[in-house]
Amino acid sequence: MKAQTYSEPIKACIFCIFLLLLVASCKTLKKDDLMEFGSAPLLGMVYDYDNQPCQDTQIVIDNEEETISDINGRFIFNNLSRGEHYIVAKKKGYETLSFSFRFVNRSQVLYLKMISFHQLLREIENAIENSNWVDAESFIRRAEALKKNDPVQQYLKAIYFNETGNPEEAVQTLLAIIKNGHKEPIIYLTLSDIYQYRLNNIPEALKYLQEYLKLEEDREMQKRFEKMKEEIETETNE
Repeated sequence: MKAQTYSEPIKACIFCIFLLLLVASCKTLKKDDLMEFGSAPLLGMVYDYDNQPCQDTQIVIDNEEETISDINGRFIFNNLSRGEHYIVAKKKGYETLSFSFRFVNRSQVLYLKMISFHQLLREIENAIENSNWVDAESFIRRAEALKKNDPVQQYLKAIYFNETGNPEEAVQTLLAIIKNGHKEPIIYLTLSDIYQYRLNNIPEALKYLQEYLKLEEDREMQKRFEKMKEEIETETNE
C-alpha cells in the first residue's frame, strides 16, 4: 500500500491546526494547574477606609494560623489548604473584621478593608449631614462598641437624638459628657439651642448659654443672651 501524501498547502493547514490544539491544551493545563492544588501560599493586604495600608494588623485563619501585616499592609500565609476558611483581623483602634472565604486559586489575593474609630466618627457626621438616620444609628453603635464614653462620639449621638425627634435624650447625653469632665463650649451652646428651640425652656437655655459665654467670646451669642434675658424679665414683670 502506498503511503498517503499531501500537497504543501494541505500540510501547512494541518500544521496550523496542530499548533492551535497544542496552545489550547497548554492553556487548559495552566488553568488546571491553578485550580487543582492541595495547598499554596495565600497573599493578602489590609487597608483602611482612606485606602491607606494598615500595619501591624493581627490576622488569624481558622483560629490556628496567625500572621502580622507589614508596613505596607501586606501579609502571607505560606501553606494554606485549598477550600473554605475563616479569617479574623484585629488592630487597636479599628473595628474587628471577620468573614469566611474560599481559597480556590494559586493567584488569589485577599484584600481586607478595616475601619478605624475616627473613620467611624467621620461616617456618623456624614450620615447626619445627609439625614441618613439608619446609617447614622449603625455607625454610632459600632463606634460605641470601640469606645463607649468617647466625648466626640457621645456628642454626635446627642445630635442624632435631637435631629430624630428625641431632644430629651439628647440633653441627657450632653449632660453626661459634662459630668465626665468634658466641658467644651460647643456642648453648652448645643444644650442652649435644644432648650430654646426644641423644648421651649428659655430659663434653661439662658443658663447654658451663660456657661458657654464664660468659655467663649462670642458677640452674636452675647446679643442672644441679652435678648433672652430681657424676655424672661418681661414675663416675670407681667
